[in-house]
Amino acid sequence: MISLHLPKLLLIPVTLYGQSITYPYLRVARQAGASHLELKPIHDSLLTHLRKVITQPKLLCGPDASYDTGSLDGKGWERPEAVYAVLALAPTLPDLEGVLVYLFEGALETWERFSTDVLKRQIPQGIDPNKIYAPPTNDSNESMMAGLRQEKIHAPNATLDYTNAKQQLKRNNTQTYIKEKMDDDQSWRFLRKRQREEEAKGRQRKQRKMVVRASRKRVDVQREKKTKKKQKEAAKDARLRACVPLTNVPRLEEVLVALRQNPPGPKAKEIKVAELDLQLDWHCNRQRRSGIDKAELIAPTSKLGGKEAKLELLVNMVKAWNADRGSNSAYLTDSEDVEDEEQIEDDDLEEADEIGYQRD
Repeated sequence: MISLHLPKLLLIPVTLYGQSITYPYLRVARQAGASHLELKPIHDSLLTHLRKVITQPKLLCGPDASYDTGSLDGKGWERPEAVYAVLALAPTLPDLEGVLVYLFEGALETWERFSTDVLKRQIPQGIDPNKIYAPPTNDSNESMMAGLRQEKIHAPNATLDYTNAKQQLKRNNTQTYIKEKMDDDQSWRFLRKRQREEEAKGRQRKQRKMVVRASRKRVDVQREKKTKKKQKEAAKDARLRACVPLTNVPRLEEVLVALRQNPPGPKAKEIKVAELDLQLDWHCNRQRRSGIDKAELIAPTSKLGGKEAKLELLVNMVKAWNADRGSNSAYLTDSEDVEDEEQIEDDDLEEADEIGYQRD
């Protein structure tokens, strides 16, 4: 086709293809968490859209072209200014429709071949598709960086100079040149000398040391994070073990009412936010130890809102806890509750002594 030798008629169809097919497809294939096994719907839509443009090219290059019908996903153009420039030139390019159809026919043939693996893949029964994953693209196996990745899989200790030399040997007929032009001893002595000079510079040795230092630093950072995390958890456990749970619901409700009516008043300040956080953490730990489902646990104190919301939640938690224990919160003070627990423990120990149990 003579039209294919005109630069405008090469760039314009490619521009329309990118806006109508490439960008909408990539928005789906490259979204976070996308899996190769979930791309069947977009491939079905893509093949259908290619056939539609082949039969109706004016959807992209006609005067009424719009992203509603011209784009694969029906969303706005990625580069609307490019599409508007194409539509402005379209009346001056009588062969545009033919070239566009030619491009889309070739794309359809290629996409049908590429889509076979997606459209005909059958997941065996009994396997949850949400628990298996396949990369949506083959980017990791393409380009020179992918070649380096494959090389590192087969020869993990190979230096970068060695890998580059292997790749260079395959380019520009380097291997043929060596066989035909460097078949004498003098040439090989020259190559060996240059290689020894390069090795004497110690560039790869320095690089290996840099890698080792970076790896050790990363390990040290991770160890430090784990140590700090354990220390933080130990400190929190110590605070929880030393915590005396509040059980006097009437007192808590009085503070809550005072907080709503007169926040600056002394009654509203009887319980500090730090104490509320500790009490709520204690109840959360109690729930966790009792086997309550994780989804039913109270949220972290940092996400519970202000003091009033925390105090209201604490009142409800204490009421539920008192009901589970069978205590009468209307006549039970916090100090009395702790004394009762200690007395119960002492009674249990005395009973154990009487029947002959040996205490630890």
